[in-house]
Amino acid sequence: MADSKTFKFEPDIPLKVTFSFDDFREKEWEDGKSYGYGVRSDGELGYINCTQRLHDLLQKIGVGKGVSVTITKRAIVLESGKPGFGFDVQKNGKSHTTYEAAETPQNAPESTETPSTHIGIPELGAQMRGCFQEAENIVGEFSTGNPDVRTEVTGRVAVSLFIAFHKINHQ
Repeated sequence: MADSKTFKFEPDIPLKVTFSFDDFREKEWEDGKSYGYGVRSDGELGYINCTQRLHDLLQKIGVGKGVSVTITKRAIVLESGKPGFGFDVQKNGKSHTTYEAAETPQNAPESTETPSTHIGIPELGAQMRGCFQEAENIVGEFSTGNPDVRTEVTGRVAVSLFIAFHKINHQ
């Protein structure tokens, strides 16, 4: 893996990867461990370096050779006002989240499946994405078959859910 490309996590830019192996490489540093996974992204072979918490989440959701996920690094603001970051990992249509900070946002699970209505992440983009996922589930049950109608209705339902969640949680 030393000569391979390193895929870096950029804030709010999803990185879709397919794991090349069932295992990983562990490296010890002064400030902790990192975990390297061989992956393929956009047709290129390389690897990703993961923190302990991201590694733990990947192991929990079951990654291995041939498994594809989309990982997005997210900037967050903690209850204390300090900046932090987390990772959203999408696997098989389910969102999983972990936070890389000594503290997590209020009401946020530390390393768990994130329901689409999750309101603990103070980042609006993550909330809106959850609303769109929920809207797609709702609209899918009543699909008309017309993709233009489906897209418009999904967008309207997602915005309505987003507004409702904010009204409920900011009273």
